[in-house]
Amino acid sequence: MRKVGIVTQVDQQAEIFSIRTPKGRAFTFSLDENIRFCGQLPDLGDLQIGMSTLVAGRRLKGGTLLAVVVAAREAPAFSRHMGIVTSIDAATNTFGLHARNGEQLIFKVDEETRFQGFDVDVQSLDDLQVDMVVKVLAKKQEDGSFLAINVSATTKESLEQYDLRTVGQIIAVDAQGFSVQAPKWRAI
Repeated sequence: MRKVGIVTQVDQQAEIFSIRTPKGRAFTFSLDENIRFCGQLPDLGDLQIGMSTLVAGRRLKGGTLLAVVVAAREAPAFSRHMGIVTSIDAATNTFGLHARNGEQLIFKVDEETRFQGFDVDVQSLDDLQVDMVVKVLAKKQEDGSFLAINVSATTKESLEQYDLRTVGQIIAVDAQGFSVQAPKWRAI
């Protein structure tokens, strides 16, 4: 099994650590003498809360997760978030977001924040509306808050007009449209 996430707990004495995946799931891993550390980590003592990790491990009898290989680095300064706008506060230049993973986040905007709309005119915080769907590129500040660098917005209705959304590689283009090689290796 492989899991990617952010370290949320480290207990050197108990030789365990926990991570939270991008989807919000929590996993706690135990260690043994065969553990191998990679990346910026020589040992468990260097693993810190907030680091970005990749853990290869296995489930033992009884359900305990054993880490076999752990690679970690400082979490990236930028992060992407997508969700529904829940609040807008022009006095503090912030907006609230209910993210896809269930988190409730607050983003600050400044004069350098870039706004763009898809099927809607969004040029600034004043144009955002509660219930809009947004994708945010943000930079985590030293105090733990998020500064929005780019905000792309649309309405739920605009998204609903499309029957299919996928990620993949464009493999053919003709007068009627294009074909995409989707991750499950089938053409759409």
